[in-house]
Amino acid sequence: MVAAKLPPKKVSRGVKANELGTVINGPEFLRISSNEWPITPNVSIDREDTELKKYHVRNAKILAAQLNQDNTLLDPRGFSSWTRLVMVTARILSPRIKWLKDLTTTIFRWPSHKRINEAKLYWIRDAQKDLDFDNRHIMKLEPIYDDTDQVYRVGGRIHNAPISYDIRHPYLLPKKSYISYLIALEGHKYSLHGGHLRTAAEIRKTYWIIGDINLSRQVVRQCVICIRYRGKTVEQRMAGLPHFRIKPCTPPFQTTIVDYLGPVNVKLNRNTVTKGYCAVFTCAVTRAVHLECVQDLSTAAFLQALERFISIRGAPGLYISDNATCFRGADNEIR
Repeated sequence: MVAAKLPPKKVSRGVKANELGTVINGPEFLRISSNEWPITPNVSIDREDTELKKYHVRNAKILAAQLNQDNTLLDPRGFSSWTRLVMVTARILSPRIKWLKDLTTTIFRWPSHKRINEAKLYWIRDAQKDLDFDNRHIMKLEPIYDDTDQVYRVGGRIHNAPISYDIRHPYLLPKKSYISYLIALEGHKYSLHGGHLRTAAEIRKTYWIIGDINLSRQVVRQCVICIRYRGKTVEQRMAGLPHFRIKPCTPPFQTTIVDYLGPVNVKLNRNTVTKGYCAVFTCAVTRAVHLECVQDLSTAAFLQALERFISIRGAPGLYISDNATCFRGADNEIR
């Protein structure tokens, strides 16, 4: 058996011929005794290049390195979710030394509740810079300043109500802020894609946005999921009505359409149950309905039901039915 001759290996980078000595022969210390080999230095693994990093941590490092001179952490318009913006901001506000030195213990851990709350308050303070306290609509809300969180809240007369503090005094936000828009998107999601009133009610559990009803309408109108469920199905255009259905001054059951419905279970006695049917006689003009019980699908049973119908409603001028066996048999019997 002859071994196949493999093609010569190519180096990954192009070099000159006189520079191939190290590649072919190896380093010089391989030609001396192994006891005289140089000691391998302790090279620490650069964890920055490992695949342990998560997406939001990597983004947080990039964004933290690009801090603007006006102390703005990042541009919120680059986010389409209030939760994602808060989580990235919380990761930036966390001490950098934790997730730069030891990624194995911190990278798979969510930011603490304290950091998340700080991130929310940061963006609420940033949005409240656009509040105009000369506006009468804002002053009607009797805004108060929270010294603990350093934010403005809605005042009012329900501070003694047995409900949470955020519901009694929600955060006051302007309408035109992008933070308000992200919060409205989040409220629409938590309201299970309800209408604009349900979305506004969900927002008001924590935030009070000036003009939140109109903002909720905008969010609901632009929601892709809501647009999909509001779409109307295409309906087939029906043909014109036949002449016998639009005759003026026609008495009921002058033109009768007949069909069967069933089967239905009919109890004959205590231990016997059989199949039964019902003959539906419909007036083609007035849409009046007459029902007759039929014991089976035979022609004789239908003729008996037809006789009972005629004795009550009178003889029609025209019968219309499908090509069922009992109807065709009754037609032959009548003729």
